[in-house]
Amino acid sequence: MAISQQGFFGNFSGRFGNLLVYQVKGKTIVRTAPTTRKDNGTAALKQVRNDFSRVMKIMQAVKPFIRMGFNDVAGNGSAFHSALSANLLVYRQAAMPDDFKWLMLSRGE
Repeated sequence: MAISQQGFFGNFSGRFGNLLVYQVKGKTIVRTAPTTRKDNGTAALKQVRNDFSRVMKIMQAVKPFIRMGFNDVAGNGSAFHSALSANLLVYRQAAMPDDFKWLMLSRGE
């Protein structure tokens, strides 16, 4: 089901059958829904997914601090996503990713 915030010709978001409609930075995006799921991937892809999962769980726990700490560098984008990108890079480069020395709560002023 799709929802319009501004009448029939306004901004839509949601699903029209096989079409997905959503807003990104003020623009309306329309795309088709995926029909099949891709394979599990290679060992490298599995490692990337595992890294993303670990970092995302920690980031969600400290979300209020992240938003304050990365608000200056995010610009028009999301502070949380800027922090996630930065922390993923640092996590992958960390010698011992099991400790939390790689975690960045702030980047900016």
